[in-house]
Amino acid sequence: MTTYLRLLPEQLPEIAEWIANLNKQNTHHIGFCGTDASALLNDFQEDFIQDELTTLVGQFEQDQLVGLIGFDCDDETAEVWGPFHLNHSVSDSVALWQFARNEFSELQTFLFFLHAENTAQQQVMSEIHADFRGKHLYYVRPRDGFDSSRDSLTYVFQDADQEALLKMHSTEFPDTYYDTQTLINRSTSPDHLLLMAKLDGASVGYAYVEKAPDEHSAHLEYLAIAPAFRGQGLGYRWLSAVLAEVFTDERVQHVTLTVSTDNEAANPLYEKVGFQKENELWFYKLGQ
Repeated sequence: MTTYLRLLPEQLPEIAEWIANLNKQNTHHIGFCGTDASALLNDFQEDFIQDELTTLVGQFEQDQLVGLIGFDCDDETAEVWGPFHLNHSVSDSVALWQFARNEFSELQTFLFFLHAENTAQQQVMSEIHADFRGKHLYYVRPRDGFDSSRDSLTYVFQDADQEALLKMHSTEFPDTYYDTQTLINRSTSPDHLLLMAKLDGASVGYAYVEKAPDEHSAHLEYLAIAPAFRGQGLGYRWLSAVLAEVFTDERVQHVTLTVSTDNEAANPLYEKVGFQKENELWFYKLGQ
C-alpha cells in the first residue's frame, strides 16, 4: 500500500541520513542538497520546518520510505529537493510530485537542479512539463593555498549603492531567482554578504554570498563586473577580493558556485582562481 505523508520535525535526523546516502550516487543526485547528514539536518531545521510539520513529503510502501521531495520556500518560489526515489521510478516520482504540489498550493514557481547522470528525474521533468533552462557546472574552491590579503576594491553594500546595484543586477541577471530588493533584504543576515566594488569613485561590480557555517562552506550566488569596466583585468581581481573577504571567516573552508557551461568567458576565470569542477547540474524551472 502506497501512502504519502508530510514529515514531522522529529523525523528529520533519519531523513537527513537517508538523503545523504542517496545523494552520494550520481544517478540519484540532486544539486545543492549535499552528502553530509549533519549539514543536511541543519538545513532542514532552518529552512524546512513549517508550524508543526515540515515542507518534506515522503512516499511510503508498507511503512518503508521509498521516495521523498522537499521545498525550500521563499514566498511563492521553492527550490525543490528531489524528487528522490529508491527505485528510479518515473511514475512514482510523478505521483509524489503531484501529491506534494497539492499540499503546497501557494507555491507558484519551482526550481530543480539535477545531476547530469540523474536520468530518471530528467524524465520526470519532461512528464511534469518543467522547462529545461540549461546546464551548470558546480565548482568548489578550497581555502587551502588561497592568499587571503584583503583588497581596497571591496566594501559592504550601503544604502547609497542601491541604484548602482539595481542597474548591474537587472542587467547581468534579468531572469533570476533573487531580485535586487531580495538581495538587500537577505544581506541583513549575519551569514550573508552583499559586497560592492568601487574604483576611482565608480561602482564597478558586486557580489552576493551565502555562508553555511555548519557545513564549513559558502556559496557564491552572484558576481559581476559592470560592462563598462570589463577588459581591464578586474574580473580576476574582483573574484579574488570576494574570496579573501569570505575566507576571513575561519568557519568557511570552501566556497562553491554554479555557472552555465556556456559561459566561456567566466569559466576559465574561476579555474584560474582555483575553483575545481565537481558536478554538472541540469537546471529546470516550472512556473513563472
